[in-house]
Amino acid sequence: MKIERPKSLTGLVVEELRARIIDGRLRLGEGLSENVLAADLGISKTPVREALLQLKLERLVDVLPQRGTYVFRLSRNEVVMISELREMLELAAAAAAIERNHAALVARMSEIYQDMTKAHQAGDKAQYGSAHLLTIPAVVVVDRRLPPRRRDRHGLVVVMMFGELDALSRRCPRRRRIGE
Repeated sequence: MKIERPKSLTGLVVEELRARIIDGRLRLGEGLSENVLAADLGISKTPVREALLQLKLERLVDVLPQRGTYVFRLSRNEVVMISELREMLELAAAAAAIERNHAALVARMSEIYQDMTKAHQAGDKAQYGSAHLLTIPAVVVVDRRLPPRRRDRHGLVVVMMFGELDALSRRCPRRRRIGE
């Protein structure tokens, strides 16, 4: 039996700040104050400073000498390149998902859609955003060869938007459209 070492305070701060950047609580280009973050987290500035340096190495924050630390920004060209790459990957994943396990795909997407609808009706933006993250990719790829960290609790990987899935499903002659 191996005993896992607990994470350092700096490691915990890195995880928290990374999560805040990813889920949008810290917006792109937003200024980051060591003092404010330390107070918000209820800790000293040292682990916050170390965490920001780690996030700089991961390119999630930009440290500008004599100006401050900011959440990274994407240039217009980077957004275009990311969008084009995402489109290629999602279309290939959607086609594979439809061919491999259409029934599981429809079941999982329906579940995600219902969660999003409930959150929207309740006005719960945080829950809607969490459910939507499952659809950012939003086609479920059923492929047991993927490593466990790349699968959700059902062993499925989400990769594409629901509406795009329905459109692609119509182009696949051997499968029914979603909802039929």
